[in-house]
Amino acid sequence: MSQGKEATPGSSGSQKRTKELKLPMPPDEELEQRFNAVLFKRRVQESTQILRELEISLRTNHIGWAQEFLNEENQGLDVLVDYLSFAHSAVTYVSAQNIIFKFLEHSWKS
Repeated sequence: MSQGKEATPGSSGSQKRTKELKLPMPPDEELEQRFNAVLFKRRVQESTQILRELEISLRTNHIGWAQEFLNEENQGLDVLVDYLSFAHSAVTYVSAQNIIFKFLEHSWKS
């Protein structure tokens, strides 16, 4: 027998000494909500990082970089406004989904 381990009578060494708690699988709707929440959080973090890097570039790069970003060919301001509008609508949509999900979850428990 190895040092520091004791065998209990009638048990094999491969059996676990503690019983694992097994939770039931949540409904598909809840799984989807959880997945969407995690995915959304990651996208928000990525978007925040992109905007932070853009802000740093606009503040620290030479003026020619900012002019090139904003020029007619690149349309940086239009792209940025579209991006922010999309991000805002996505946040609004996910927030509404979460509110509805929490309401339904509460009503299911009642």
